[in-house]
Amino acid sequence: MNSHLHPHDQLRRISHRPKLLTALIGLSLFCSVAQAQEFSVMGFGSFVGAKLMEGDGYIANFPNLGIYGKNGSTAFGPTDHSWLNPESRLGLQGIAKINDSTKVTGQMMVRGTANYSPNVEWFYLSHELNDKADIQIGKMRLPVYMFSDKMDVGFAYPWVRVPSDTYSLDSVNYSGARLNYVLRHPGTNVRFSLWSGTQDDQNSKLMSYLFDTRIDRKHRFTGIVADLTHGDGQIRVSYTTDAMRQSTPNPAMGFRNENFDEVFIDVAGQYQFGDLTLMGEWNQDKPFYKSWYLSAIYQMGRYAVYGTYSRFILDEPWEKHNQTSLGIKYDLAGNMALKMDITRFRDQGMNPFTGRPNPVIKIQPGHATLVTVALDFVF
Repeated sequence: MNSHLHPHDQLRRISHRPKLLTALIGLSLFCSVAQAQEFSVMGFGSFVGAKLMEGDGYIANFPNLGIYGKNGSTAFGPTDHSWLNPESRLGLQGIAKINDSTKVTGQMMVRGTANYSPNVEWFYLSHELNDKADIQIGKMRLPVYMFSDKMDVGFAYPWVRVPSDTYSLDSVNYSGARLNYVLRHPGTNVRFSLWSGTQDDQNSKLMSYLFDTRIDRKHRFTGIVADLTHGDGQIRVSYTTDAMRQSTPNPAMGFRNENFDEVFIDVAGQYQFGDLTLMGEWNQDKPFYKSWYLSAIYQMGRYAVYGTYSRFILDEPWEKHNQTSLGIKYDLAGNMALKMDITRFRDQGMNPFTGRPNPVIKIQPGHATLVTVALDFVF
């Protein structure tokens, strides 16, 4: 991550190999889709509007850098001050059945944070080995969180957004393979997944923003997931290793090329007590940070109210914060929900060398309050 060619020519040739491999895989999958026996399309989306009531800015979505800022504020650098753009999105997912055992899945997204430019985020082939096991190959979502596959589907969870403190890795997708195995018993399912792959994040949105310069990251992931559902409860554990190389072309930075052996651990659970659902998730990204959230949701017919508390602690002395969210959800129809949320961000970090509030989140003095309204739908 030896020949007689000039080093620049070698680099150019090497950099084209992953693109060529991706193109060949995509071509083969496209040919398979063209011969599909069945084809289905489903969609989802969210129109999200928010108003910053306190503070200079708020990061609502870390990996896609969904930021709300006040007009004229420069604390967040190049911030989109639009009340609607940062989190609004639309997705289309197509599934082509090649035969009884094989299918191809593709998912395209348009996001406000990407100026609504279409982007293919998933494209993978699934093959059933038997009634308990299947294998997936291609571009997929990192299976590290409880709501990994549903992060963009606002209708699939009760909140306006997944808790940003806990869903804060800079990478969300990977290209590779995944082996899934399911054990089924009456009232109980246990699903195991073994997976591995790579992701090349050139000019990583989140990291380049935090360091205020271009940051490139190359990831090599390997992970295992165990997911147990029994009755009204669920427990999920994921363990991921990442041989990550981080670099920057900026000679002013203290580092130019660094290698990290990351370990990401996530433990999540939820249980439904009649109309009350309790859920929580804890994770640690060694050697960088720890985070967790707890949430309670109470359903009253077509209404649901929720409260969420989350906490983020960077493994540096100057970054620590918490968030408290209260919200309400109203089911307009079987495929559409209207939500309203108020979130208070409270920073507790301080740079011990200068005594100033934390320089990472770039809020002075470090507090923010955001009111959000969202319309989520599936079709």
